[in-house]
Amino acid sequence: MSPMKWPCLLPLRRDSISGSRLEPGSGLSVDRLTLALILLWIFWSTGCEIMPLPGEKVVFAGDSLTARWGKYWPRVFPETFRDYVDAGVEGNTSEALLQRFSSTVLSAQPDVVHILIGTNDSFSAVNYGTPRLEVTEGNIAQMSILAQAQGVKVVLGTVPPFAREEPASTALNNHVRSLNRWIRGFAASHGFGLVDYYILLERDGYLRPEMCIDRRVHLTALAYETISPQTLAVLNSYLRPR
Repeated sequence: MSPMKWPCLLPLRRDSISGSRLEPGSGLSVDRLTLALILLWIFWSTGCEIMPLPGEKVVFAGDSLTARWGKYWPRVFPETFRDYVDAGVEGNTSEALLQRFSSTVLSAQPDVVHILIGTNDSFSAVNYGTPRLEVTEGNIAQMSILAQAQGVKVVLGTVPPFAREEPASTALNNHVRSLNRWIRGFAASHGFGLVDYYILLERDGYLRPEMCIDRRVHLTALAYETISPQTLAVLNSYLRPR
């Protein structure tokens, strides 16, 4: 049996502790303050989930994989996450997302933007010869740098694989793996967050059958339940007080 996790719902910031003073009549003794600090350290060191403070907004930008995720949020994310915005659009390529990035993503004034895009780029590149891989990479880079320039933290997701039953699935997944190698390296070199959805959903080079709803690329409820804890962990690493 896995150890029980206790949700930590305290919206504490380090500066609220290090800069605090004991005022006369506060009723807080030095011993109790020390105990409070010890308990806080235990919460952090044991990996408790610290919920975002009110007002911290995360915008999820992407294609249908993101657009269909939103309906599962009440189940896969804590209810306290009331400031998530689903900016996924069915059929979007990286170019389409880039064209609307300022008007539909950054205009929401997020604290963090989560970018998961590239499935339709890979499909089009393999089947129709365009866009080239470097074009997709450039579009993702432009969106990331644009968000960073506006003080928005960036989390990138690797692209999930296609199902084995999808026509040309071998070529499609070769393209996806090439794109994901670049995404991992780009995120690491710029200090962006990364959620490796490919690793979470892949088996033998293809999308795991139980994770696919249409024998193509779209995800089941189980798939969203599988990836969401890792997404939450990465987002919390940005939203957690430092």
